[in-house]
Amino acid sequence: MRTNVVTGRARSMIILILVLCLAAALVTGCFLKKKVVDEHMLDGPGMVYQGWLLDEALAGNWASQDGRYALTIEGFRFSFAIDGEELVAMEDTNGFYHGFNGTELTGRQDLTVYYSEISRGEETVASIEEFWYEDGHVYMVLSFPDDETEEIIFDKEEENA
Repeated sequence: MRTNVVTGRARSMIILILVLCLAAALVTGCFLKKKVVDEHMLDGPGMVYQGWLLDEALAGNWASQDGRYALTIEGFRFSFAIDGEELVAMEDTNGFYHGFNGTELTGRQDLTVYYSEISRGEETVASIEEFWYEDGHVYMVLSFPDDETEEIIFDKEEENA
């Protein structure tokens, strides 16, 4: 009968030790998360994402100066139309990325597309060779199957108030 009392006490001690270990693991995990993730966000201590400045400049509807081409940018995704025909839909595109990490939008800011082919069904209509933002405009160089290239300058359309 005495062995049952010892077994009961031993069980209580084991449960208490497990609870203390779990509490210590929780506190340690929170501390490590703060040190490793929060204080070393991106490349090092004090680094924060500053690409929002370019993100805001890019967001919206853009039209080429001759009206043939239209571009809509939302976040890192875009839709693209030629002569009113949408060839890259917002939900279909793999999007683009940029490496801007500054405080002023000066100079050329390259935008790298994940997938450069622009197609109509199975037919490749064009390829995006270059894509960038500079001085309030978006620029795109397209190459066509007949080896012709065209540089397009997009102006941002005014937002309806």
